[in-house]
Amino acid sequence: MHQIVQRNLGNTIITCLNRKQTFRGNSMQIMNFSSLLQESMMQDLTAVRELCMKLDQTRESLSRQLAAKSLDQEQVRLSTRTS
Repeated sequence: MHQIVQRNLGNTIITCLNRKQTFRGNSMQIMNFSSLLQESMMQDLTAVRELCMKLDQTRESLSRQLAAKSLDQEQVRLSTRTS
């Protein structure tokens, strides 16, 4: 009887150790995946920031062009009225 209990205890310990190793392996995979995901997200964030900067520059340029065009049109209107 003592040998059966000892054998069962040994099997339980082995099962427990195997589960612990599996858990560690899964944990490492999750951590690696998490690191890769974080790196990818940071690259995406950087790309979005760069795109926003380019869009702001384009918007400012278009605003200046529109203001210049409006000023030209106003000058044309004034010159046609006075002529």
